[in-house]
Amino acid sequence: MKCFSATTLAAMAAAAFSIVATASPDPYANIEEEAEPYDVFHVSTGAALVVPQGGASSGRLGGGFARGGFYLSEFTALEGTFSVLENRYGASGGILWHWYGYERLDPFFVYGGSWIEGLGAGPSAGIGFHWHLDDHWSLRADCTYALAIDGGVDSVFSFSAGIRVSW
Repeated sequence: MKCFSATTLAAMAAAAFSIVATASPDPYANIEEEAEPYDVFHVSTGAALVVPQGGASSGRLGGGFARGGFYLSEFTALEGTFSVLENRYGASGGILWHWYGYERLDPFFVYGGSWIEGLGAGPSAGIGFHWHLDDHWSLRADCTYALAIDGGVDSVFSFSAGIRVSW
């Protein structure tokens, strides 16, 4: 009969315990769950402030906007905006890219083009964030810079904030 030392017996017991402790009773425990589907459509509304730069016959313009769009993937969306600014109208379209993910604070970049009546049209780029209140509702804030290639100003800064719902 072979005798084992106390150290060998302790090591064997520890190895057996670790195998039993890490074994999962659920045979599907290591299979990844499918990701929950993300919301595809979104709309938002709120207030906007437009500040023309260089050569503007107009001062700051305040007003409101309506925005809608749909997600191409979990991180990329196409969206369009229509704005009513004091005595002018504006429209823009772009691609929104979430670079952080879907946490409560959800920053994004937006690239596209914009037009404001009497001020011009051109490419635009901006940054903003969503502050998610729950899975469908969030607060949204944006800051966008647009280069006015066709119009009476050099460029336009715009700031907007509002509420957004997605489904």
